[in-house]
Amino acid sequence: VELAGTLIFAGVADHMGDQSGAIHLVKNHQFDHAVLGEPTDMEVYVAHRGRYYFDISTIGLSAHTCHRGQAINAIEKMLPVIEEISRIEYVPSVAPEIAELVGEDLILAVGRIYGGLFPGGPSMIPDRCTIRVDTRPQPGVTVDEVQGLLEAAITRAQATDSEIKTELVLADRKDAFMVPRDAPVVRHTSAAWERIMHRPTVYSGGSWLADTASMGAFVETVIFGPGGDPVYQPNESLEITDIERACQINALTVAMALVPEMSDV
Repeated sequence: VELAGTLIFAGVADHMGDQSGAIHLVKNHQFDHAVLGEPTDMEVYVAHRGRYYFDISTIGLSAHTCHRGQAINAIEKMLPVIEEISRIEYVPSVAPEIAELVGEDLILAVGRIYGGLFPGGPSMIPDRCTIRVDTRPQPGVTVDEVQGLLEAAITRAQATDSEIKTELVLADRKDAFMVPRDAPVVRHTSAAWERIMHRPTVYSGGSWLADTASMGAFVETVIFGPGGDPVYQPNESLEITDIERACQINALTVAMALVPEMSDV
């Protein structure tokens, strides 16, 4: 079949890191449409949440354990901060379509903590403790909006203890993603999906992050593929019938986009 355009398959590296592979791809090549293969349980994903990492540090005063009274333990000062962050419940103002696709509530959690000295080190009370707060904002929720929630939580913790001194930095930002449903790639994928699955398209969105956080602003993209939760587990598997159907849907999507006589099918 002669295609009215170029079809490219790209396998990109660093998906779980800084997404440098996807970034390099879209910075060095131009695309009209993209289908990102992710385990979407055969649903057509048109949105996902972003990810803002915030590092919050408490600043104390170090001293030998024997001189505890002279120290300010940064780990102990972090505890009220963590407690206040864990109490955050927030429903941002987003469009009903976004809430339907990825959920109403802002998702956040303390995902990592650093504090104290290395194993085998001297007996010292730590003067610094850092937590990483993993936040998952919906499309349209800004860094400032989320950071304001964390700053308010810190202020509440400080109201209980005047010795709590903190620093807050945005450690990493990956943007949320949403593609219009009237985008050509969405229309083609939907038509192909309905042709193979014999029912109306199921649109959805993810709370997780995909390479579209880095490439979605450069090329209109649909996220679609076989498989779903649980992921990152031993003995993962895919249904063979889902693999076959996904291949058929992807092939038909390409045909509708690049074969002129198929464009109106």
